[in-house]
Amino acid sequence: MFLMWREYVDIVKIFTGIREFGWNLTEMATQKEIAMQGRTICKDYIYHKLRKMGLLNKKVTLQATAKSSDISFQIQYLGSEMEKNHPDVYKNISRQLAVTMNSEKIVRETFMQVVENIFEDGRITWGRIVSLFPLAGSFSVDCVQQSHGEFVNTVVDAVATVVENKLVGWIQQQGGWIELMLSHRARDKKHLYILSAFGATIGFATTLVVIATWV
Repeated sequence: MFLMWREYVDIVKIFTGIREFGWNLTEMATQKEIAMQGRTICKDYIYHKLRKMGLLNKKVTLQATAKSSDISFQIQYLGSEMEKNHPDVYKNISRQLAVTMNSEKIVRETFMQVVENIFEDGRITWGRIVSLFPLAGSFSVDCVQQSHGEFVNTVVDAVATVVENKLVGWIQQQGGWIELMLSHRARDKKHLYILSAFGATIGFATTLVVIATWV
């Protein structure tokens, strides 16, 4: 089956944008490269979310990349769709989790608890991976609104740890982050996820479980 011209042009733009961003397309990305790319995507997502909400201040030392990749833009789009379609899930995260973002330890441990629940069954999908970024954005918003913008970098580090320790092997097997772009285009921009949320008790806190399934 031949690609429609528009689809062909879109794919050319994807590869051109990624080459300009400096991502390696000549051979399979290494796990180290995939982990670094995940960190960059997270920084871009959080930075643009905070800027959009007018929450950038001197305590937020996070800097976006000079030129975001098409993959980064795509994840921002998908993440914003999740947030728009499920506002109750992604707003007032700390209130839902019954915590206050007043230390790096609390921010990191709470984020990691939620992530453990997302991947509790051991299943990895692009939808679940994408859901990490709006979750990180929501954590960052709460940190800034609670006068702890310096903890935004802690959120980025937590996401990077998850990618490196839990996801990098799976992402590499799929062909790298580029596969997220290609699979999205191949499905003609249909909804790529089903999102549900419910509460669960973990130790001392009631936490939010976000499960995203790629369909």
